[in-house]
Amino acid sequence: MGRGIAGPLILYGIDISHARLSELMKLADAAKPFYDWVEVVCKRLMRNEVGLDDSLRAMTLSQIQRLIRTCYAEPVASTRPVLFDGAGRRYSHRKACYYFFSWIARDAPQQRLQPMIARASRAAGKVDRLQVEIEALASLLHVYRTVLGTFAWPAVREVICDRLEGSRRAIKGRQKEAVVRTAVAAAVQDYFQRHGSYGRFASVDIPDSGVRVGNEEFDVVMHLCDAEGAVLEQILFPVKTRETEGGGHSHIFTRDINSAITAARESDLPVWIAVFIIAQNWSGREQEHVQEICDFVVAIAANPTAFEALEPAIQMQLNKFVSGVLSGTAVRKRGR
Repeated sequence: MGRGIAGPLILYGIDISHARLSELMKLADAAKPFYDWVEVVCKRLMRNEVGLDDSLRAMTLSQIQRLIRTCYAEPVASTRPVLFDGAGRRYSHRKACYYFFSWIARDAPQQRLQPMIARASRAAGKVDRLQVEIEALASLLHVYRTVLGTFAWPAVREVICDRLEGSRRAIKGRQKEAVVRTAVAAAVQDYFQRHGSYGRFASVDIPDSGVRVGNEEFDVVMHLCDAEGAVLEQILFPVKTRETEGGGHSHIFTRDINSAITAARESDLPVWIAVFIIAQNWSGREQEHVQEICDFVVAIAANPTAFEALEPAIQMQLNKFVSGVLSGTAVRKRGR
């Protein structure tokens, strides 16, 4: 994963930081396992050890079509990496394949390319819509590859970052949840990139929105699934924010988290609680209590309006926690 900025960038007393860039690059880096997976599929099809860059610049049109079709058709969920949009929301596998190949071939795949594919599909008559889509993507890559010049990961990473920035601007929703969902998605991809799987689970799903358990709303949730897609365990991420500096909010946080854990215990599934608290003032005594009752706690002493990204050290802690859950080395707090 790419490295982030350790703190604000101050010039003559002015903060000129570009925190959004760190978040976008984090998501772009989260696409690396997908790139690596396409490269492995390509090597298997071509029966060689040539990298994706050289292969795409040399393959015939029919070979590129076959590569894209094979990626679309990958049947085993546990071997499929995932791809996320600009707010850290997971695409379905078909959409992930479509966006990956279209991102590196042209801009605006949703707004401009999709309507043209739809018109081509209607004109094609009995030709399957998926086949038309694959032909379109393969043709774009084949025709414009000399203009594009390279399909090496550093270049693809820059392109994906640019595409995700447009996606992030277009997404409506609460910013704090988007930051946390992005960090959670990056943690999952970090594990997959290192292990080539999701550990004890066949797949991981991070829904676009939160989930309600009893009377409690959890802003971000991670479903840990079996090969049939059934949810075996969950990681629930409450995101608590306060913009004022009053110390009395510490108790409100703790009360809310206690209530959330009580609701989570009523679930039929094994549940992990990972809480994010962004506030300018939170007492150490309350923080210790919450750490005792939760599986993972992030407490950020900042005004939520200025919270745009996780610092690298916190991202690494989150990566470690998610890795422990996926691998089975983490232990839930007693009583849950």
